[in-house]
Amino acid sequence: MDSIEESTNGGLSTLHASVSCVVAMLSALQELCEGKAINHTYTCTINSLYEDLESCDYKGPLTYQSMARLPKTYREQLELMKRG
Repeated sequence: MDSIEESTNGGLSTLHASVSCVVAMLSALQELCEGKAINHTYTCTINSLYEDLESCDYKGPLTYQSMARLPKTYREQLELMKRG
């Protein structure tokens, strides 16, 4: 998302391409959430790989080198998660 935000400084055509990219990502996410992209067999196979919800939750590296570059909303959410 950071690179998409930065690309908005490149003019109207770049902004249009960035918005199209975000729409495509959100559409794909919506299809996944609605069960349209993965059938029941694959869902069961994926779910069988993890014992519980906590074991499958991705907690990988933060992609921002500096917390200062992370949008305020995300910084606030990370702080809430650390406290909770």
